[in-house]
Amino acid sequence: MNAATGPSFRTMPFHVAESAYFDVLGSAFVRMDTTYAWLLSIDDDRINASNAAETLFDIKALNSVLVSTVPTYRQETNLHTSLSNYDRRLFFSKLPMFVVLILIAFVILYYVATLASLTVDERRGEVALLRSRGANSPQVLTVFVLEGLTISAIAIVVGPILASVSISMLGYTPAFSDLTGG
Repeated sequence: MNAATGPSFRTMPFHVAESAYFDVLGSAFVRMDTTYAWLLSIDDDRINASNAAETLFDIKALNSVLVSTVPTYRQETNLHTSLSNYDRRLFFSKLPMFVVLILIAFVILYYVATLASLTVDERRGEVALLRSRGANSPQVLTVFVLEGLTISAIAIVVGPILASVSISMLGYTPAFSDLTGG
């Protein structure tokens, strides 16, 4: 611990409780110059990915508030360094998954484009039939848009119900019975 008295004056730190510091030392040595500090213990096991950024923000906010309030305030901690390192490691551990996600998105887009081109080839006969009956381009487009909206509406209504039933049925399977308690 570096004292604020300078290199010519040797000091030795000792730790006392806050009540002893203010009640005993403060009243006995009124003109004594001291440097006092609070030792805050932090449970490292309670810091995880969900609260690491909030903890780092809180430490920086505490420092900025106390520096503006107490003129000689100084905060020394390795926790913000540890949290910054943790956030950096967390980012780089997420980076490979982000790359995989991008590759999966490209594969899905390629698959959708391929299916769309196959569907267009399959529907050429229907379009030719509609054109031969006197339908113009906006009318043909309206038929296919209405078909897509109908299928989407059915999927929006039936999808969550089907997912809920499937997930609730999975709870009874042996693989998930321990997780759901039967």
